[in-house]
Amino acid sequence: MAAWLLRSWDNGADSQQLEGREAQQLGSLARNRGTERGTGKEAAICSLWRRLLSSVRARYPLKEDLVNSPGKWTTADEGIQYLRELAVLGVIHSDLDDEEVSKDPEDVLCTRATWRKAIQSAPAS
Repeated sequence: MAAWLLRSWDNGADSQQLEGREAQQLGSLARNRGTERGTGKEAAICSLWRRLLSSVRARYPLKEDLVNSPGKWTTADEGIQYLRELAVLGVIHSDLDDEEVSKDPEDVLCTRATWRKAIQSAPAS
């Protein structure tokens, strides 16, 4: 789920403004029934990114419900990708209604727990 959300971010989901009916038509792209139902709930116009984050959070209300375990990464690029996916998980469970809190995965602080997950999935060498 985090990898799919990250691809959505990278492809401009934050710049796409949609109303509820338009978002409902895109809900099936998630290929997840719970997420699909939540995508078009808000009638107001807001970004596709905001809608995706809200619907995934509604489907997985606890951080522990949405686990991202990529296995071992072997290149720096794979490690960076994994850190970005962990950042998306942080954004999902941030205060989505607070305009002061960035929804940009690139702005998420790397916490000790996040760093530990990244290191534990690193190759031994």
